[in-house]
Amino acid sequence: MGPAPISSSHVTRSATTASSSSLSNATAPAAPPKVSFPKMASPALSPATPSTPSISTSPSLSTDVPHLDSEGTNWATFAFRFRQAMTLAGRWGYLDGSDARPIPKDPDNPTDTEKSEGRQWVCNDTIAQCLLSQWLPDKLAMDMEKYPTVKEQWDVISVLFVAKSKYAKTDLCQAFLNMHCLKGGDV
Repeated sequence: MGPAPISSSHVTRSATTASSSSLSNATAPAAPPKVSFPKMASPALSPATPSTPSISTSPSLSTDVPHLDSEGTNWATFAFRFRQAMTLAGRWGYLDGSDARPIPKDPDNPTDTEKSEGRQWVCNDTIAQCLLSQWLPDKLAMDMEKYPTVKEQWDVISVLFVAKSKYAKTDLCQAFLNMHCLKGGDV
């Protein structure tokens, strides 16, 4: 719920009060000059120059990606929607390993270009880590800090939650099989 709208009578009353008080006080300072700021283009709409990498300062994903439940009950839905959203964001390759860290031809003496590509890869991997952590339970997100790349984090999460979701599915199936109608009961 946003702030209450200001009525025109309130604005008129305030202006009248301000002008009457300034008449009674002859030494009142003059009104401050109006300041106008130039219109700036939205960063999302302005094209990035080819030589400068475009980095979003606040990465986010589609809101239809559900937060991962700590019990793993929504793993299948989460994994499917998260993969789609990360693919759309151009970051899925960091999770599945297809966008691997660039390795310099001479690791002891990398060129400036190789250093720049390495820094850009680390930056993009960190953004992918941030995007992943936003959808994880807090404890799990903090546990993922010990894994240096988002691929390692995703691999650990996948193993953990595939097992949890299989357990949840088996438990749900068993609960269904244990259901029965009382003798003489109405179904």
